[in-house]
Amino acid sequence: MKTLTFEIAKKMGKPAAGASGILLSSLRGDGMKAVMVISSSSYDELKEQVSSMHQQGLPINYRTRGKSLEVTASPGNGIDALAVLFSYASQLEFALDDAQDVMGFCAGCRSFLDGCMEPLSIALDKDSLSLKMKAQIGDEEDPQGFYERLMEILTKADMGVIKQ
Repeated sequence: MKTLTFEIAKKMGKPAAGASGILLSSLRGDGMKAVMVISSSSYDELKEQVSSMHQQGLPINYRTRGKSLEVTASPGNGIDALAVLFSYASQLEFALDDAQDVMGFCAGCRSFLDGCMEPLSIALDKDSLSLKMKAQIGDEEDPQGFYERLMEILTKADMGVIKQ
C-alpha cells in the first residue's frame, strides 16, 4: 500500500444578504479535537441534535459563545473527532451552498474512491477552506490515476487538490 497526503482547497463565498439557514463562522480540527462555530436565528434544534448525538455515546458538546454556538467534538466509539463533527454538520442546513457542499463531502469522504481517503485536519480562515487528507492506494495503482478520479469528485463541489 502507498500513502498519499494532499490538501483539498476551496474558496468559500459569502451568503446572500438575508439568506436563511445557518452561518458557518469558523471550523478547525483534527482527529483529536474539532470545533465549529455557527450562527443561527434559533439554537434550540441545533442544541437538541448535539444532545441527541451525545446521548448516543458520541463525544460532542456545545456551548453558547456570545451570539454564536460552538460545537466541539472529540474522538470516541472508534471514530475520530472530525468524523463526529462532520456527522453532525452534514445534517445542518447552511445558508451558504459552499458550506453545504464541504460538509457533505467531508461526511462522505471515507466512502469515496473505494474508502481509501481519511481527513487529517480542517481549517476555515476568512474565505478559504483547507482540508488535509490521507489516502491509501494499492502498490500497483498509479497516484496520477487516483488524483484524476479524485478531481472528478472535487470538481462537482468547486474544490481543488494540492499534492504534497
